[in-house]
Amino acid sequence: MRNPTRWATGADLAVCWVFLFLLVDPLSVSTAQAQPAIVQGFVEDATSGERLAFATLTDSSTGRGAVANRFGYFSIRTPGDRVTLFIRHVGYLPAVARLDTRDGSAIVIALSPEPIVLEEVLVAADSLTSPPVLGLHTLPIAEIRALPALLGEADALKALQLLPGVSSGSEGSAGLFVRGGGNDQNSVLLDGAPIYNASHILGFLSVFNTDVLQEVRMIKGGYPARYGGRLSSVVDIDTREGNLNQLALRGSVSPIASSVVVDGPIEKGKSAYLIGARRTYLDALFKQQLKNETTDLGFYFYDVNAKVNRILSDKSRLFLSAYSGKDRYFNNQEERFRDTDPVLVESNREGMSWRNATTSLRLTSLLSDRLFLAVMGLASRYRLLTHLEEAVALGANEEREGVRYRSGIDDQSLRADLDFSVSPRHLLRGGLSLSRHVYNPGAMQYLSETAGGDETPVPTRRATAAAWEGYVEDTFTGLGRWSGNLGVHTSAFRVEGTTFWSVQPRLALQFALAPAHALQGSFTRMRQYVHLLAPSGLGLPTDLWLPSTRRVGPEEATQATLGYSYNRGGLSVTVEGYVKEMTGLLEYREGASFLGIDSDWQEKVTIGEGTSRGVELSVMKRRGVTTGSLAYTLSRTDRRFADINDGASFPYRYDRRHMVTVSFNRQLTERRAISGVWVYGSGEAITIPEGWYTDRFFSEVYTFYGKRGNFRTPAHHRLDVAYRIAYTHKRSKGELSLGAYNLYNRKNPFYIYAERPDGADPHTAIEPLAIRQLSLFPVIPSVAYRIVF
Repeated sequence: MRNPTRWATGADLAVCWVFLFLLVDPLSVSTAQAQPAIVQGFVEDATSGERLAFATLTDSSTGRGAVANRFGYFSIRTPGDRVTLFIRHVGYLPAVARLDTRDGSAIVIALSPEPIVLEEVLVAADSLTSPPVLGLHTLPIAEIRALPALLGEADALKALQLLPGVSSGSEGSAGLFVRGGGNDQNSVLLDGAPIYNASHILGFLSVFNTDVLQEVRMIKGGYPARYGGRLSSVVDIDTREGNLNQLALRGSVSPIASSVVVDGPIEKGKSAYLIGARRTYLDALFKQQLKNETTDLGFYFYDVNAKVNRILSDKSRLFLSAYSGKDRYFNNQEERFRDTDPVLVESNREGMSWRNATTSLRLTSLLSDRLFLAVMGLASRYRLLTHLEEAVALGANEEREGVRYRSGIDDQSLRADLDFSVSPRHLLRGGLSLSRHVYNPGAMQYLSETAGGDETPVPTRRATAAAWEGYVEDTFTGLGRWSGNLGVHTSAFRVEGTTFWSVQPRLALQFALAPAHALQGSFTRMRQYVHLLAPSGLGLPTDLWLPSTRRVGPEEATQATLGYSYNRGGLSVTVEGYVKEMTGLLEYREGASFLGIDSDWQEKVTIGEGTSRGVELSVMKRRGVTTGSLAYTLSRTDRRFADINDGASFPYRYDRRHMVTVSFNRQLTERRAISGVWVYGSGEAITIPEGWYTDRFFSEVYTFYGKRGNFRTPAHHRLDVAYRIAYTHKRSKGELSLGAYNLYNRKNPFYIYAERPDGADPHTAIEPLAIRQLSLFPVIPSVAYRIVF
């Protein structure tokens, strides 16, 4: 049994001491005592008044810079009474602001959205290179919309799958498998609130409506200390705040769904709202195709986003945002035998539904010229329900049998974050959060009813946990050619009378070789207190979210990265190598599943470890007539469990040795553009039977397996294209998109299985395999239209 309490190691404490040394850096103290002028304020969209996260600002006189936080706030120390700032943000025109620092009040810098550029524009890099966040990728919404999409529905998570080190799992899925980690090892945040199931349509589409999003960020390398709770990545998504100046209406139509978003001022310049809704019409299409009396088959999803923000003063702002989404599948069949008296009716009903709901209340306040505070209250809920029922009715007599399965999670948390400008070279961040989690890891009910029968519930292990997290981090620049981010993340998790403690050091350093060239490195340690059990070969109803317990401890990972980056004139090149070691991973034991009432889940799992190593190349061009990216990943990921594969290591299910993605967007004219995406992935490691053995005495057929991961699927590749035409009307703008998914009709494997071949001799002791492949997505044309008023 693992020790539930983990104390800091010598390495952890050493990093903490280095961190404290930086905070009391004598040069920083002397600089602070010189009392330079402070420029602080916010960066926002010039059109809507919405705050822009993570804009970069550079002081022309000193070369020092700053990065606005996720709320658009920045603070820069400058030695003179006047300062000239260069401001940049992806998707916006660069700006220059000449300011008088003697005023001391918070300023607002407005950036204009970047228009279509038909000639090459080069922007020289400054001598300052921003403090590193290795593995950080920011995707503007305009770039996501420009990509070809399955059935014309633009999707944020599928855009992230084009990044190096990120795999989708199965074809068409919106899942994220990052650097050898599982889909549950990604912290997916919507306005700061966690999303536990980020998929619609059984994973083929994400829950994020692109029309309500402001920006999408993924971190898969040097995590800053402010993030915690997962091992593989952070997907941080913010919704738009609403237009403070004018009413705006936008809508989109695709072959599978339609959406409408309206936003505008409540009080002009002071408060705004945003409401967005999206729904599929797959259920209506199913009904049109079936048109019979015996089958009622359908599937639909919807999601709703709402946000309100109010400017309380020039230094304070209040935000309230909410999300709700649901998927439902149903297949009801009924057959009537009219030749009986009374009529005999046989019916089968099956269905599945899952839903997410989140709420975020956030207050931001500028407490002084060096201190910024954000306080957030968060709530998140996830529910899953599946049922299968059979009924036979003869007149008034009816018999029913079935099974229902439920699971879910409820989270509530309170969080406070502080940004403090210690000196011109140090920005200190710190925060604290308190959370309550309620886990319902599956409650099954067996239904057997005959004229007033009863339901038989299965006992379930409902668990309540309390969590505490705190962090301190220092972002420093100007130490010669060095800059970096150094921090410590701490956490505690109490469940069923057991408390887990953790100290997690975070370190990211950057050394500037030249104005556009830099070497980068990072070291991070992460801990995860929640587990997901999702055995292969079974569907969504088997996914169980489980807490760490005394018997099953947390998952942990240590990751080290080293990289080189080049950034100039809209062209960026990054090469990163990484090593990640994971412990505390969970899998079902051989032959175990979520079914059964004779034991709880802790008796069905085994605990193991994993290793992932890889090299990633990323080339990205974001300016000019032609933009695009190239990503290549060479990696290897293994797992090892004492109770699986005889204790020997085996390749992870989603281990792909090579992955390549190429995307491009060509602006043909001001109104017309063409884009494309080509993806390639070498085969995944799956386990299939090696043969069948026939017991002649009992006439039984037995399947026998070899080693785990004994078969590699064929390579996966496809080409997606889209042609877009923009329209400008008197009061609106529109865009028609014509596309094709899998243009050259590659039959990629969606599911591989083995079966007894046709004509096999039943008297043969060992029978050979017949490998079958199911391909789900042929070439699929699409058309979509988007309009903005």
